[in-house]
Amino acid sequence: MAKEMALIDPQKVPAFPVYTLQISEDRQRLTLDGAPVPVLDEEDFIEAGKNAVIAKLAAHHFGAVRVRAIDASTNSSWDMIISADGEVLDLSAQQEAEQAKIERAQRTKKRWFIAGASTLAVLALGGLGTAVVIANQPAATAPAYTPQGVGATLPAAPPPHHEATAAWSHPTLADATVNLISPDRLLTADPEGTVTGRNPSTGQPVWRGDKAPEDLASIHQGTWCVSSSLSEPLKR
Repeated sequence: MAKEMALIDPQKVPAFPVYTLQISEDRQRLTLDGAPVPVLDEEDFIEAGKNAVIAKLAAHHFGAVRVRAIDASTNSSWDMIISADGEVLDLSAQQEAEQAKIERAQRTKKRWFIAGASTLAVLALGGLGTAVVIANQPAATAPAYTPQGVGATLPAAPPPHHEATAAWSHPTLADATVNLISPDRLLTADPEGTVTGRNPSTGQPVWRGDKAPEDLASIHQGTWCVSSSLSEPLKR
């Protein structure tokens, strides 16, 4: 009787490490985390890459790992999970569904914002009494942020006296760096190509910007002071 393979539960697979399989631009070479992977004459790149990942899983005693496959010849990439039993879970559909959910939430939030602004404009015409009613409404509170990836296995051995698991973790853009621009601000490049300022202790996003560079070390924090008098020089 054939052995039934267990289904992969993405929630139980740590965010790190993430193995990287890359097909060269000329489609002549395959690498796993930078190391060459031999490809047999009748074997395709995907099968050879999967076998290389399984071998590395066995060497590191992992049950399953996240893998990012990059095809340099088409400038495309996709994410998957591969188990030590050879099971492969393509995460593309899941990521597309999550992105669609985010876009729907953003559209809904925008519609509520427009409707709320219109309502306030109408209520403002009602006079002072209406304004007092609005002011007495309980203040809205934002939900508490929950750190993601708590306890994830670190992709590399940490320095002495440090834990071997992460306090928090977030997916980042492939090959991108991070930059601690101040004691209370860490920059990361998200997979969608945005640069995000985070709280180093919790990973909580503080602000985001478009088109993150791969080398975040090029971003610096500056402070400006504006003089109160035009006759005084500006100070920095």
